[in-house]
Amino acid sequence: MSNSRSSRRGAAQGRPSFPPGLGQQARSTPPLKRDQRPRPSSNPRSPARGAPPVGYPPPSRAVSEIASLQAQLQTPAPLPQRSRLNRLAGNWKAWSVITVVLLSGLAGVSVLSLFRIPNLPNCRAIFWPTASAATRLQCAEAYADQGNVDSLLAAIELVDSLPADHPMRAEVNERIEGWAEQILNIAERRFQDGDLDAAVAAARRIPASTAAAAMVAERIQTWEAIWQEATEIF
Repeated sequence: MSNSRSSRRGAAQGRPSFPPGLGQQARSTPPLKRDQRPRPSSNPRSPARGAPPVGYPPPSRAVSEIASLQAQLQTPAPLPQRSRLNRLAGNWKAWSVITVVLLSGLAGVSVLSLFRIPNLPNCRAIFWPTASAATRLQCAEAYADQGNVDSLLAAIELVDSLPADHPMRAEVNERIEGWAEQILNIAERRFQDGDLDAAVAAARRIPASTAAAAMVAERIQTWEAIWQEATEIF
């Protein structure tokens, strides 16, 4: 009876009314301070069923990592790049071309050797009184190829003995004139090197029957004049 009256009084005064006994419990519980945190419940909630344990990645992340690892294991390792030498060794076409070129070069050198090298030994063994004009001209060219004064004079002497009415005489005369000019050029180089005596000696060995012999006297006079002038200056 008294409780109903007190509730009515509270309602009349604007205060909230509580069920019997609840107001005492609320009054017995002290209010929370401003900086005070609520106490944890004595019965914490258990983790939801199916949730991953603490410290482990979520299932989706684990699945992606496993898939990435499997892809790396299944991908074949890249083969080491072959070196340039290995690639060239594997290219049999290139080796075939190189081999053909080398063999062709060796064959060409061998043919030239057969035509040129045996000339001098054979020419030394020939009995000249019975030798043909073609053989004389071939050996004379072999001597002249040595490029010195003695060999050029030997070449001239070898073919100059042919008769004037010989069919090859015109060709022989042309070769003799060319070799005589080579001797005069050698004499000129000796003079330019400062050896006047050697130049004069080489020029005077040119056969008188050649056109170059007509230039020998004039060339020697020129050399001697230049030499005399240089001696007076220095």
